[in-house]
Amino acid sequence: MGTSTVSGPFRSQNGFQELVNGQWVPVAGGGGSSTQIVYLGSQYSFSQMGIPDNRYSDNKLADPPTGPTAGTIIQLPVIEVGQSYTIKLAVGQSGGTAWAIKLPTIPGVLLSVFYGNSYAANYITQLVFNPTLFNQVQTGLEFYFAQTTNSSGIYDTMYLYDNFEDVAPLVITRLPDLTVPGFGTVAFFQQTSVPIQGYGSEPIGDPFVYPFLQLLP
Repeated sequence: MGTSTVSGPFRSQNGFQELVNGQWVPVAGGGGSSTQIVYLGSQYSFSQMGIPDNRYSDNKLADPPTGPTAGTIIQLPVIEVGQSYTIKLAVGQSGGTAWAIKLPTIPGVLLSVFYGNSYAANYITQLVFNPTLFNQVQTGLEFYFAQTTNSSGIYDTMYLYDNFEDVAPLVITRLPDLTVPGFGTVAFFQQTSVPIQGYGSEPIGDPFVYPFLQLLP
C-alpha cells in the first residue's frame, strides 16, 4: 500500500491542530480548542495561585465588598483566538458570595471587551405545606433564564454570584480581534455557555452589576 504526504492544519477531537517541530498543537490565532480552567474560591485557580479564597466579596449585597479578600479581582490569563476559559466553583464553596473576573491585558491590543449579550440561569423553587409529610417542602421547580446586555458601554469585568453548578460551568471564548483604523485593535470575548447560577426565589444576578442589591426592587 502506498503512502501519501499532506500538510496544513487538521481537525481532531481537540480542535484544529497543526504539526510544529514534530508536535501537534492547537492552530495559533484560531481554531485551537484548549481551555483554561479557573476555579472560584480555590488555591488551585492558576490566576490566584496560593490564595485559597479569591472571592470579591463574602456578601453579594455589600457595597463596598466585605470579607478576608474583599475586592479581589481574578485577572484571566492571555489566551489565543478560538480558545476558552471554563469558570468553575471549587468544592466546598457556597452561595451568598460574589466573584469578579477580568479579561486579560493582551500585548498589542488596546482593549479587551465582552461582546454581545450575556446569559445566566437558575432554578426557582417554592416552599409549600405537604399535608402527608406535615412539613414545608420545596416544589414547583422551574428553570429561568436572564439576559443582560453590554451595549451601553465597555465591559471587561464580569461578576459571578451564588452557586455555580459543575453541570453547567461558565465558558468564555475569545473571538477574532477587530482592528479599527485610527483607534487600535480590540480583543472580543463572548460567553459561550449558559451557567446555572444557583437556587431559590431571588432574581438572577446581572454579571455586569455589583452589588446584587441593585437588582432588587
